[in-house]
Amino acid sequence: MDGQISLTDYMYSLENQKDKDDVYLDIKATAEKLSVSTATIRNWVNLGRLSAADVPGRKLLFNKKDVENLVADIVSGKSDKLTKRRNKKAVKGIDLYTDYIRDKNGKNILIGAYLAKKEPSTYTESNIRILTAHFALELYLQSANRPLQSLSSYLSKYDDDFSTLLHELIGTLEINEENLLNLPIPEFTPFQDFLGFIYISINKTADRKVTGSYFTPIDVVDHLMNNLSEYMDANKSLIEKILISGNDW
Repeated sequence: MDGQISLTDYMYSLENQKDKDDVYLDIKATAEKLSVSTATIRNWVNLGRLSAADVPGRKLLFNKKDVENLVADIVSGKSDKLTKRRNKKAVKGIDLYTDYIRDKNGKNILIGAYLAKKEPSTYTESNIRILTAHFALELYLQSANRPLQSLSSYLSKYDDDFSTLLHELIGTLEINEENLLNLPIPEFTPFQDFLGFIYISINKTADRKVTGSYFTPIDVVDHLMNNLSEYMDANKSLIEKILISGNDW
């Protein structure tokens, strides 16, 4: 009868589908493998950064082997496809964000490089909090032309606004001064976010992705701030412009 299919043809179609599933991934499965959205996959295809399989039909398919190789290259650092757009799950390791600060003599960037060489697993949340507090104190004392002193010493001697901020950052964490003794001393530079640079350079990539921590190079920020009128709609405030811009900001 019309519209019916023989058992032989049905079994053949199932076998064909099984073979296809072994060779190809659809867009949803590909997105899951790469830990990005399906919209990002479509965008990569349009930009030529990812090639779809040449398979008849309207369904977007990708060679399973190619996708698995890409995932392996990303994890190992051979591919930078996902460094252009940080996703939420996949990439491991540490990146040094040298374009996050403007450092004329390179001293502060070298401190970031020194810290990034250490084993990523050593940077637990507790260690990062204490390290950030340590550097924050050194920068603060430099800016006030005061002699440097240890984190423990400062917190025990002073009860000012800055010590309150330090207490809020480290809470009840135990400070091991021995781990801070041999660290390089940063150079205070007005309007330079050295602490942000250190944080994003030593905080594990996976942790930054999970919390949605994205960062814009200082040159881009300068350009936008110096040309606000060009980007502003007369009927919208700055905060509205940022909120509706999505991943552009």
